[in-house]
Amino acid sequence: SGKGESRGRHAHKECWQTLVSLQGKIEVHLEDGNSNKEEKLDSPGKSITIPPGIWASQVYDKEAYLMVLCSHEYDENDYIRDYQEFLDYVSMEDGEFRELCDEFRSPHLWSHDVNGWRRLQTIWCDMSRA
Repeated sequence: SGKGESRGRHAHKECWQTLVSLQGKIEVHLEDGNSNKEEKLDSPGKSITIPPGIWASQVYDKEAYLMVLCSHEYDENDYIRDYQEFLDYVSMEDGEFRELCDEFRSPHLWSHDVNGWRRLQTIWCDMSRA
């Protein structure tokens, strides 16, 4: 990738993506419709998992390489590529949005009981601290 190249700029309806840095530095910009977050993938193996319903974009440093692991095969209908469409998609009532998200929780990652949802496995791990 070229320095400062921006990629991504979309959200998914169902697909989860895990972004894994292979080389260089990548800024990952995330938005859920209410708040923004920035993560830096700045060492080989550092990764972040992005659930459905999150607008994501990446800015690449020169010579940066990223591997993307997806929960679903490619389906163009799963993509939200228009930012206004994304905002409309996530502007549903909080309870409705949570119910929709809950439908797609992977049982090998999540468990639900009277106390709510609990993650069974680590989703994000900073390998530089392992």
